[in-house]
Amino acid sequence: MDLGEQKLASEALSYTRDELIASMPYLNRAVLQMPISFYLPEEPDEHTVGFGTDAETIFCIPSIVLQAFHEPGKLYRMVLHSVLHCLYCHMFNYGELNPDAWNLAADLSVEQVILNLNRPESIIRDDNERKIILDEVKRHVKSMNAEEIYFWLKNHKEEAGTVIRHAELFRQDLHVFWMSDDIEGKEYPFKDKVKGYPAKPKAKHQWSQKEQAVEIEIESYEKAMGISPGTILRKLSLSRTPHTDYAEFLRKFSSPNEEVRINPDEFDYIYYTYGMSLYGNIPLIEPLEYCEESKIRDFAIALDTSGSCQGRIVRDFLMKTYDLLQSSNAFYREMNLHIIQCDSKIQKDVKIVSKEQFEEYVRDIDLAGFGGTDFRPVFEYVEKLKQDGEFSDLRGLLYLTDGKGIYPKAVPSFDTAFIFLQDEFKAPEVPPWAMRVILEREALEGE
Repeated sequence: MDLGEQKLASEALSYTRDELIASMPYLNRAVLQMPISFYLPEEPDEHTVGFGTDAETIFCIPSIVLQAFHEPGKLYRMVLHSVLHCLYCHMFNYGELNPDAWNLAADLSVEQVILNLNRPESIIRDDNERKIILDEVKRHVKSMNAEEIYFWLKNHKEEAGTVIRHAELFRQDLHVFWMSDDIEGKEYPFKDKVKGYPAKPKAKHQWSQKEQAVEIEIESYEKAMGISPGTILRKLSLSRTPHTDYAEFLRKFSSPNEEVRINPDEFDYIYYTYGMSLYGNIPLIEPLEYCEESKIRDFAIALDTSGSCQGRIVRDFLMKTYDLLQSSNAFYREMNLHIIQCDSKIQKDVKIVSKEQFEEYVRDIDLAGFGGTDFRPVFEYVEKLKQDGEFSDLRGLLYLTDGKGIYPKAVPSFDTAFIFLQDEFKAPEVPPWAMRVILEREALEGE
């Protein structure tokens, strides 16, 4: 390795980090958290973006650093991009996810935040094109965090095709450093890796603490600069998780299926009526019988009967969920809804096939359990129902809970959303394959 080139690269990085801290002093500790380690790949290949982090060290190729330094804003953008990945803990569950979808979701989320910060130092070429692509993502994903973007990319590949094709546009660093020390036979300078993915509890804990420290730094900075409280936190999208529009969430949670009915939008009434009047009973154009709508036939709701999810809260949640699905015409006429009560084990499962059954269940609901919480039995139970043929087209599982329990490690074969009600405590994190929905209690009350 050319020591002169390495010295220049080190100075370029030092200058860039100083510039970043000067423009956003509340990121001081996060930016200086990781030492720099230079390396050279065995041969140039698709991985030689030449910059990345494993949450403990920043690894980079000297020539790539110098090349980026001479392009306005580029090295600043690369450093900020990698630091934000760490603050959002994007690398710690990498091995449990579809890597292509998670790589892109994490990059889209971070680039959205950087563009939202609108720092002149971070502007680079093609940002206008990035904004166009991100606007397309925002049409489908309300909260632009990596988890929800991942959920959309993974389950709507055709819809997300344009975004997926532009993945390279959002790639500012190497996620290969998030993985094991041997990527397709190429050695990279990792350390303390767990084979398969870097599940580093210590590093994850440190960055979780760093996130909280950054929040405090931001609050102090806003106060000192006379900035409206929460302005920068909202732009950085740290712990301030937005409350979910429950009606919109349920609409997106339904899946497109084909129901047989006349579709009035697919034929011209003028020709149809003219044919009937001219020939008596022969229309010139037959109406199409098929119309694609978002419909649910098989669905599951789990009620955590431990903790705070009891009594009135459960009734309000069930009624609100059912009313929204019915009002949006999301259910088929014949439904297959399982309502599962559980704490550390399955307490009760009731199958609902009609509106009348549902109303009777809610009116006479008798909750059972009230022990500790273990989410795993519910997922095992629903998977078994699928295997036994009880669900032919399971759309997903809504799990009302306070979140204080044991989550399954394996990714389920169906979509899952954990529903939390807002209280004075921060809603717990959920596995990256699940959605986290936070509702205000008022959202469950009737209109």
